[in-house]
Formats: sequence, structure tokens, C-alpha cells
Amino acid sequence: MGKKKAQTRRQNGEEQNKLLPKNVDEFAKPEFWENFNKQTNEFEWYGSYADLKKNVSKYMKPTDRYLQIGCGNSNLASDMFDAGFKNITSIDIDEKSIKAQNAKNVNRSSLIFKKCSVDNISEEDSSFNVVVDKGTLDALLPKGDAKNVEYTVVEGYFDEVVRVLKPLGLFLIVTLAQEQIIRFVTSYFEKKNATHGFLIRIEKVDYAQVNRTQRTIGYPVYLVVLTKLLKPLDFDARYIEYVPRKLVGPAVKCSSVDELLGFMLTDRQLQYFIEVCATQKLNREYNMILYNVETGAPRFDICVYDTNEIRNPKKYAIFVVPSERSREYLFDCIEGREELLKSVGMDRVCMVKLFQNEKYGSIESLREELSAFAFHLRPFHCKDESIKILSIGVDYEEKLVVCRGDGVNGPWEIQHLRFSDDQKVRRLVFTNIIAVVQSEARITAHFDDFDKTVIDTRSLSCEHHQMMLGSIMLLNQFEKSGHNDLEANFCVLGLGGGLLTTFLHDVFPKSKVSAVDIDANVFDIAKKYFAMPSDSSRITLFQEDALKYIEECPAKGTFTSFDVIFVDIAGDYQVDGLVCPPAPFAKRHVFEMMKKCLSPQGVLAVNVVSRNKNSKKNVLQEFRGIFKSEYLLNREEDINEIMLGTDASNAKATFANSIAKYSKECDWITVSSNELMNFPRLK
Repeated sequence: MGKKKAQTRRQNGEEQNKLLPKNVDEFAKPEFWENFNKQTNEFEWYGSYADLKKNVSKYMKPTDRYLQIGCGNSNLASDMFDAGFKNITSIDIDEKSIKAQNAKNVNRSSLIFKKCSVDNISEEDSSFNVVVDKGTLDALLPKGDAKNVEYTVVEGYFDEVVRVLKPLGLFLIVTLAQEQIIRFVTSYFEKKNATHGFLIRIEKVDYAQVNRTQRTIGYPVYLVVLTKLLKPLDFDARYIEYVPRKLVGPAVKCSSVDELLGFMLTDRQLQYFIEVCATQKLNREYNMILYNVETGAPRFDICVYDTNEIRNPKKYAIFVVPSERSREYLFDCIEGREELLKSVGMDRVCMVKLFQNEKYGSIESLREELSAFAFHLRPFHCKDESIKILSIGVDYEEKLVVCRGDGVNGPWEIQHLRFSDDQKVRRLVFTNIIAVVQSEARITAHFDDFDKTVIDTRSLSCEHHQMMLGSIMLLNQFEKSGHNDLEANFCVLGLGGGLLTTFLHDVFPKSKVSAVDIDANVFDIAKKYFAMPSDSSRITLFQEDALKYIEECPAKGTFTSFDVIFVDIAGDYQVDGLVCPPAPFAKRHVFEMMKKCLSPQGVLAVNVVSRNKNSKKNVLQEFRGIFKSEYLLNREEDINEIMLGTDASNAKATFANSIAKYSKECDWITVSSNELMNFPRLK
């Protein structure tokens, strides 16, 4: 039977089937194989012996006797002879192929080539140590309608193999291992177990380097190893051993064919992923999650991408992202990853995100585990034999998780963090919202004893909260009364950990605060973990949708206009790149509804966090023009920006010209908030 060279393995199954007969009975006719071998004369199907050597050599000994099924024009027997395996018999139904093989191997006198049908092998019982099939089974069982496949020939073929194999002999099948092949092989030898026990082992043949060299994407090839035992196997001892490529994990014992096919599908997906990366210039990101074979849990989240600025990428590095930082801007959106690529000076980056509950060992063991996999993902034009592995540390020295939970806003954690300067903080983090620390308070005592921890409620650790306090500077009454005598009516949309609410309550003792949140969990979190007063008449809590609250407030008879509304609500950035405020809140009519809830001199303060420049620009445009005075507060080291809007008559003079500048990007007056960072911070 004809064989194709390695460089044509990229041909898919449909192209292969063009050579196959419409009627299965033709497989038994010499005329079919004569025509087949004419068309495939120059090809070596499924790779040469050199390609297969790494997989098959551990099963072969020079002293063994070998039978090759369907030799066609293949050089397998010749190459094996040259490698020291002298006792090889090869059979094929095509007489012209047999003559050609004998002529080609005239100087390899111990090689035997003879015309023979696979279902009627003219050899003695138990006469071979190893039977080798390279592609023949795939030709006999093509992918297609099972009703049109004549299994009698294949069953007869397998019966003959079982007969001529010695006890403890091996049946090696090199195959594409499509589903019909795997199901037939496992079913046949399951039934055969009544008289002969067989161990079944399937392993992946690694052509990665060959395909990389030739810039081809190959169809995965497998080696099926069947070991003939001395007696049948007990039912409990039967399993199918699957050996994936080392990049996937160790060998696994599958109890069913469906379980085996699942592992093989993962392996095929991985090979395609690797070969695309190794042979192509990437015009988009390629992603894959690798799983822990032992536990089934996600282990590595892989993202490979190229710069758009270079046609033939060469410079390549792996970038490992700790689980604690995987939701940050640089690692969790396309724009951020593009910035990372530029900052590390590479043409391609393989970003590897780690998972929180996985154990990775030391840095060196992690490096060793990643190197083999990521090496295969380097660009075609990268000639480096050693790959740089970069990473970024966490921004703290110690982290303790106080508790975890789940609510309307998704999963959350209360964390204690200790930094290098010995600063200690308590954080509320919603883990499904990227890079958003919902609340942060400075710990003043009992970092390790969660029940006794004391936090500072009269200062704000989160810089965006400090920037939002700039809104109070726009109030006429604040300029006259100061914080102790300010009688203001505040509203906080998005309670979170309650720190802003508690701060406003404690620092402005004559002011009132209304706090709104849809998630019942945050009210308990704020009281239990962030010291929000539970019995103060100056704090009113509303558990409801903030949009509904704002819409209905003005119509209530008891409603009192707010002096400042703080909008500090986070959403899932995956919707449109916008984290704060969520898309439903970032609409002009919503901002206008909020304005109706303000006093004539009131101020609206909105926290804006966006991973996408266009979505941020859209929010600014929606807000623009609603108020007589509008400001944008930002800091270079912080992704949060605060929109302030007011109709207050003194607003334009509130922020000194020295800290205000015109922004071409948003057509606003922007304010450098450095002078606001300590306002008002009380000792």
C-alpha cells in the first residue's frame, strides 16, 4: 500500500478518501492497490521510520521477527534494516509494489517481500514477535457511513494477526486514530478477550519539529500498541492506557472508549494550537486552557499573540501571570496585552495565567514545566534555543483570605494584605471584575486575628474614593462651614464594603448618607468587616436596583434632594470594555435622572474605569453638556477617573488654575488630583 511523505500529512481526511474505493469490496482487488500505488508512488504516509523512531524503538529489538502489513512503496522495512532490524517480512496485495520493493532492496538480502492478502496471511501460527501496520487499517476503515463499510475483511485481518503473533508479541498500528478506528480496535479486542487477553496502549506520535521545519500543520498521528497476553484479562483489570504528548500530562488509564476519545480530542486541539503558532504569523490571539490530568482542574490559561508591526516575528518570550494579578488591565484585555507586548520588547508573547487553587511548586519547577510546552509555540523565524520566561510579582508581601462568598455581583473575597513598607489593609474584591478593589481600609491592629481586626474608618485608602471627595469642595456650604459643621445630604450608589459611606458618616458628623446596593451581601460585609454603623440615624440603607431608586426618588413625598451623589458601581467589563459604571448606568438619560435628584448647587461624582478607549470616550460624551461645569479627575498611576458635574455658581473658581488643564482627548477641564489626595484625612 502506498505511503505519503511527512510534508503532505497536512492533507485532511477528505483528500485522503479521494483515493479510496466507492465499494469496500475493491479493497480485496489487486487492481485497486495497483492504481492506488501509482498515485502515491512518491509519498510516505504517516512519516518515515525516522519520524516514528522515538515512539516505536522502545517496543523493538533487533533479534525480533517482524511482519509489515501493506508495505506498498514505503521505505519502512528498508530504513529498519539499515537501523539493525534484519528479520522483516512485508506483505501487500499489489504485485507491482512487491516487485519494486524486491528490486529496491536487492542488497538487503534478508528482507522478504511477498504478495499476500491481509485476511489470509501465509505464515505459521505464533511466528512473529511484532506486526506493524502503518496506515493500512485506516485505508480499510475509512471515515464515512458505517453501513457501507465491510467489516468482514478487517475482522479477518485482525484474526490473522492474532494467529501469527507470538505470546507477549506486539501489534503496532500507526494510525490517524479517527473515531471509527478506535471504536473498532477496542471493540474487537474486548470480544477477543474471551480467548486471548490484550493490553491496549495508545500514544501520540510527535511530528511537531518536522511540521515546524516545513511550516505545515499536520494531522495528528498515533501509535496503537496491542500486547498479546498468555491468558484473558479479568474484567476489573481491563483498561485502555492513553499516553498524550508530554505537554499534556502523564499517561492515563481510561475505563471507556468515550473517556479515551475525550483525551484524544484535547490532544488534537493542542497539536493544532501548537502547529499554528509554530508555523504562522498570528493575526489574532490564540487561546487554550491546559488541565491538570490528575484532577481535571484548569492548570494553565494560555494566550499567544503577535505584534502587528512586524511581518516575521522573531523575538519571543513567555510571560507568567500569578493568579492574583490575572484580572489586571495588562493581562485581561486585548488593549492591555498589546501594551505588555510593547513594554517587554517582544514580537510574540505566550502569556501563561496561573490558577488560584493549583499547586505549582518552586519557580524553577514551574519554569521546567512550561519550557517544553512554550518552546514549541515560538515563531517560525525565532532561532533561539532558550526561551526567556518573564513574570511579574504580586504587589504585596503577605496575603490572607479572611472569607469568601457569592452574591448578585458574583464571587467576592475579604483579604488582608501586608506590603513591603509594613502597611496593612483589608480589601473587598469581587473576583469576577477585573482589577477592581471595591473597598480598602487600613488595618491599625490585629492583622492576623480576623475577629479582633481594627480598621481606620476616618481615612480612605482607595485613591478613587479620595478623588471623588473633590466633589465636596464644590459645595458652597463646605467652603463656609468646613467638615465638622457641614450639613449635607449624601447619596452613595454602590455600597461595596461601605467605606465611603462610613467615612462620610464619621468625618462629616452633621451630614446624612443614603447608600444603595442591589446585593444584600454587601450590607452584611460592610457592617461585619468594614465597621459601618448599624444603628446610626444618619445612615439609611436601600437594598434595590440603583437605577430604579434614582428614577423613583424625586416622586416620593419625603424625598430631600442630595448635595452629592457618588456613583461607584462596577460591572463586568466583558460587555463593552467598561468596568465602572456598568453600561446601563453610562447613558445620558440616566445621568440626567441623577441630576434631577440633586439640589440646585449639587454635584454628581462618577467613578469611570474602562479597558477600552472607545467605551471610555462614549461615557464621557454621554455625560458631556449636562452640567454647567464638568471636570475629569485622574492620576497617571491609577486607571480610575472621576467625572464631576455641577451647576454650582462657584464651581469654575474652586479648582485653582495650577492644577487644572485642558484635555484634547475629552474636551474637558481635567484636574490633577494630587492636591486632593489628603483631603480630608483626619488623624
